[in-house]
Amino acid sequence: AHSLESTYRMSATAKDRMLKAYIVKILLRYTSVAVLMVLSIGQDICHAVEKLEAFYSVYVTQAITDARILPDTRIDAKHLSRTVDVSACRGEYEPATFTIRAHRRLTGVRVSVTDLFHEKDRIHSSAVDVRIVKCWFQAGYRIYDVKKRILTPELLLKDDKLIRVDYKSKDNYLRVKDRNGKDVYVLISGSDSRDIVDILPRDADTLQPVDIDAGTNKQFWITVRVPQDAKPGEYTGKLSISADGTPPSDIVLRLRVWPFELEKPALRYAIYYRGRLSRHPITAPEMRKHRDQLGLLNSNWKTPEQYLAEMRNLKAHGVEYPTVYQSDEALFRQEVSLRDKAGLPKDALYSLGVQTGNPSKPEDLHALEKKITRWKRIIGEHGYENLYVYGIDEAKGDLLRAQRPAWITVRKAGGKVFAAINTGSAGVMGDILDLAVLPGKPDQKEAEQYHKMGGQVFSYSNPQVGEETPETYRRNFGIALWKAGYQGAMNYAYQHSANHIWNDFDHPKYRDHVFAYPTVNNVIDTVQYEGFREAIDDIRYISTLSRLINHGSENNVPDARQAKAWLENIRPDRGLQQQRQEAIDWILRLSR
Repeated sequence: AHSLESTYRMSATAKDRMLKAYIVKILLRYTSVAVLMVLSIGQDICHAVEKLEAFYSVYVTQAITDARILPDTRIDAKHLSRTVDVSACRGEYEPATFTIRAHRRLTGVRVSVTDLFHEKDRIHSSAVDVRIVKCWFQAGYRIYDVKKRILTPELLLKDDKLIRVDYKSKDNYLRVKDRNGKDVYVLISGSDSRDIVDILPRDADTLQPVDIDAGTNKQFWITVRVPQDAKPGEYTGKLSISADGTPPSDIVLRLRVWPFELEKPALRYAIYYRGRLSRHPITAPEMRKHRDQLGLLNSNWKTPEQYLAEMRNLKAHGVEYPTVYQSDEALFRQEVSLRDKAGLPKDALYSLGVQTGNPSKPEDLHALEKKITRWKRIIGEHGYENLYVYGIDEAKGDLLRAQRPAWITVRKAGGKVFAAINTGSAGVMGDILDLAVLPGKPDQKEAEQYHKMGGQVFSYSNPQVGEETPETYRRNFGIALWKAGYQGAMNYAYQHSANHIWNDFDHPKYRDHVFAYPTVNNVIDTVQYEGFREAIDDIRYISTLSRLINHGSENNVPDARQAKAWLENIRPDRGLQQQRQEAIDWILRLSR
């Protein structure tokens, strides 16, 4: 009261100064309490984080990269994070990854996923698939490199214990059932695979617990498939991590669903698919005599269950035009039925079961014409429009020229001709070759020669399938093909077992060509296969932007001209993820 009475006798300026000082004093008193409370809470949080960090650290890195995360890789501290960000369109598959580095041995590590929410909208946890990136020993880096033993992150497993690795001997072991139904491990990295002919691997249906030794990494792979009915927006969920004797913790999973639909890719994605159905079960004695068939599970012969699973797997990865190696008409009809179940398109069928050869006698050419006419009728009965018939693989010189009468006959019968052909052959056979499958780095000038004669150009062997370099496949089979004016890709091969497909060390010249390893009832995907899918998705974003640019140009939209200039300047040797985001920004801008 005395203070206030004194204040009334002060001048207005003095009163103002004193009131301000009084208010500041009160604010400081209560602010200090609030600060202490925040510091106390922050300290508790820090203690909790420190407690978790005493057990393990979590790193979030780019998924599609050729940089390998091995058990002993030191990951830069800038990647320490508890948030995984993913963005995708409805119906798109999009990968992400995180790595746990154990500071002490962890047992029974489990990762589970919650539903994702955006306001009142929800995406079910089943849209998020989590797998373990399995490192095992492979014979080299390149397909023709077979004399090394290199620890390689490749397999995307549900059960880490399916493969056991001996780091001292640099050997791989596969878990199988013995005659008594007991789990045993068999060597799958020897120079001879005759002892593992009958193995029948099967991965788990759900993600299994994993153990992580102290001082080592374990990489996890996330694939988000955005539901077709998901509403645009930013969804948030959790990846919950638990382990024996450790407090549980969460990683935030953020998913941005873009407000536009992705176009089909402007390029066509095919692949050499060697698998065929047989009149005999794969375990029958008759199947043992087939060349390149070392193992009940192999690249050449499939059960109907396996065939359907692999067709669906190809479709899910954007590869909608696997070739057909089947020459038996009845089995071909069965295969077509399975392809229909997988939802593959029918505007073209690429057949290596029916080939041109190089006949020159009139009676042989007449027989070829009748054969093409018959197969055209068969595929027409199943709704297919165009039959592509394969020429002699990688023929050169006189052998290449000798096919001219056969190719002319195929086209006369209503078929089309495609073949893997060496660069520089356009002037020799380009006038009657409907589709040239060219090896190596895309060659724009070579492609233009075929285009002038009405032909199409696909790419293969850049590199061939099987090298564990996901970023390389994304770079070389996406933007690089689009920039070079190619119409598509037909790489070799989805699977080609040099000897046994699960053993990379049993052939003197070749490593196995594999995008997905066969199992009893399904396949096991690889990191390189995921990179190939991202190449296709890059083209889908480019195709979406191209459509909007064309629409904007027709309507004289200034942004369309700028977007076109940007699109003309994209390059495969630049940051692919950054360029995709820039494409998305242009799509959003033009959509408005």
